Amino acid sequence: MSRAASEAARAEGNAAFRKGKWSDAAQAYTRAIEADSSDPVPYANRAQVWLKLERYPAAEADATRAIERNGGVKASFRRALARRAQGKLPSAAADLRSVLAAEPNNAPAAAELEEVDREIREGRDVAEEQAAPAPAPAVKQPPKLAPVPAAASPAAARSAERKPAAVASTSTPAPAPKPQRDTSLLDASFGAPRQPSRISSIVPPSARESDPEPAPPAPAAAASSSFASLRHARGARPAYAGAGSAPLLSTTAEQDAAAARATDFLRKPAAVPVAPPPPPPRPTVAPPPDPTSTAPGAGLALLRALRSLSPAEGQAYLRHYPASNIARITAPVLEPDSLGLLLAALGAGGPEDAEWTREVLSGLRATPRWRMNAAMLSSAERKAGERAWALAGGEGPL
Repeated sequence: MSRAASEAARAEGNAAFRKGKWSDAAQAYTRAIEADSSDPVPYANRAQVWLKLERYPAAEADATRAIERNGGVKASFRRALARRAQGKLPSAAADLRSVLAAEPNNAPAAAELEEVDREIREGRDVAEEQAAPAPAPAVKQPPKLAPVPAAASPAAARSAERKPAAVASTSTPAPAPKPQRDTSLLDASFGAPRQPSRISSIVPPSARESDPEPAPPAPAAAASSSFASLRHARGARPAYAGAGSAPLLSTTAEQDAAAARATDFLRKPAAVPVAPPPPPPRPTVAPPPDPTSTAPGAGLALLRALRSLSPAEGQAYLRHYPASNIARITAPVLEPDSLGLLLAALGAGGPEDAEWTREVLSGLRATPRWRMNAAMLSSAERKAGERAWALAGGEGPL
């Protein structure tokens, strides 16, 4: 155990942290912990590195070790951040209250506690709303039934059976409607009976009496406006007229042709095969000065250019480099954030870039610190790398 070696390693970690080199900072703080495990500061500092890399369980564990070694309010505040990110809101609120108890004027802790308390209240309201019992459905009461009378004696039953017959026999029948006077045979002008026609005079009386009486004709207006009468007239119409008249629709073929013409607008046009849209054009970016250079500053220049470009523009910029040259010039300066830039740009390529992307990723995976850098990628950077690896046809995890 050496306090001097621990402090020297911690100073290296602080320098790397200020430059954004999270993997170097984590390695330096780990060396400081190995040199002196009783010092809480390297644990608290490494917890801050894990927060930057979104590795919240590791950040909570290191902050807890720092608190156990009297790490102060910084360790408690960092553990609160890690716990809040994992959804452990009550524990995060307890850590923040301990920070404010030691430092009442700590504005970041007060603001963080206000946000945590608001999230706790919102979560409790949602839980109570979900747990509230649903109102019981109204029970429909059955209708009350009239009481059933007690059974009557046999004599009363026989008397009740005779009553309807008596009532029926004594009931007065409804008066029959008076017959209407038939005035069809009366003369309209003088009211005198019309003389029977010569045809009716030669028909025997018995035949005239057996003929049904013709129904009075319906009014013309009612017959023309009634849908039932129109349908009846249309059904009674013959399909063709007598000799010398042209048929309405002479053949079934003409009927089918007329129906087809009437429904032409309902027919859907034949499906026309649509060609897939062409791939979007590559963005135009200025090429690097010398993409084949392997000078010491070539990797830094490449990474510096990627920081100002979108993933699609970065992919177009990387395509100017030979696939084997990218890993070679970036390996000495590769960090989790710079690896994330490269993976985002590689994931923006298309199927035509699969072979080139595979060669670039194979070279990056062979760099000395690939495992450490890949373990510290954020979730978005890790997804971009998996997309690029799948695009290249890689098998297994990245």
